[in-house]
Amino acid sequence: MTQVQFEEANIIAPVLNTDNHKAQLALDVDTAGDSYDLSTLLTNWSRGHFIELTAEGGDVYYAFGPNDAGAIDETARDAGNTVCQVLFEGTSKSMRIPDDYTHLYVKSGTTCVLRIAVTSLAPTQGARDL
Repeated sequence: MTQVQFEEANIIAPVLNTDNHKAQLALDVDTAGDSYDLSTLLTNWSRGHFIELTAEGGDVYYAFGPNDAGAIDETARDAGNTVCQVLFEGTSKSMRIPDDYTHLYVKSGTTCVLRIAVTSLAPTQGARDL
């Protein structure tokens, strides 16, 4: 069994952050948009964990990239460099992000919150390792 298969089979509930281990985020999202480096905000990002995104208070437009040089545009069409996806208000989505795509670009039509939780364990981990 590969690590990805193991993690997919070991989806867990969100765990409370501690001083040494950060496994949840609540990010402000607004009309100006922003970029967040998840590798600096989540303790074990590089282990390829699954995450869950939840939009609270508004629709969140998002995309991932390898650095903070990108941007998204919710009105972009076709296959342009700023095309993004939407997470509708009140919905959640689970996904695994490639290890080298550490930056999350977000934008909304209103001020809202994007909640992010690490939701899987690597083969040698327990919840306290997140």
